[in-house]
Amino acid sequence: MIQCMLFLRDSNSLERKEGLGIHPFSRVPVSGEHIALSSESVVYKVTHVLHTGFSSNHTAELYVLEADDIKIVAGDPVPIPYSD
Repeated sequence: MIQCMLFLRDSNSLERKEGLGIHPFSRVPVSGEHIALSSESVVYKVTHVLHTGFSSNHTAELYVLEADDIKIVAGDPVPIPYSD
């Protein structure tokens, strides 16, 4: 499993709004994809990916926004499921 650090960001800037912790993924998501941390979680849209090869505890930092459910249903890609 690949470990990724998630940061919720402000929609008006690249500032980190809140840290969401380190989570396992089967691969590093790319910008524009949607992710969910559990079957009941909010869906997030990945806006930026920072690969951190120097870090010993995670492979990438993901900067995300809470996704608009209506836009996802209207044609945005299907969320990548969280993997245990």
